[in-house]
Amino acid sequence: MRQITKKFALAALLSSAVVGAYAGTTSIQKTTAPPQALIFSTGAGFTAGAYFGLSGSDFPGSLLTANKKLTSIDVQTTSYIGATSDVVSVCYLPPYTSQSNYCHNEIVPGTSVSLKDFNNLPFGNGASFVIRHNPTGRPSTTLNPAGNESVTYNYSY
Repeated sequence: MRQITKKFALAALLSSAVVGAYAGTTSIQKTTAPPQALIFSTGAGFTAGAYFGLSGSDFPGSLLTANKKLTSIDVQTTSYIGATSDVVSVCYLPPYTSQSNYCHNEIVPGTSVSLKDFNNLPFGNGASFVIRHNPTGRPSTTLNPAGNESVTYNYSY
């Protein structure tokens, strides 16, 4: 009898491990107002960026140490009032990195986009995303954002 119980326990344990490393999906949304953009006397602007970082407190306790995989990132950008032009790029920074070579360029300001470009990169505590604006405008002015920006991290666990 004990032999059968051990076999069932072992089978249950193995089947739970084989079912898949990712049992469900969820998301984390971050929203912020981007900074003002400074326009130099040449008309070129200083890059303005809004960061959307993740920390352990963003994840439910049961998922804090779970394996997580990014499935998409939904981005809502804003525009800068008075900008002559604005080149927007969105960049993903894997956990605990400060620079990124993982960018999606030429997003139209004031639009929403869903990206899967970053799905094969490490994801979890310490990951972050940045929306960068490179505006131009009337020389020696300060441009204000038209609204908030947001990033939604969609992931499986």
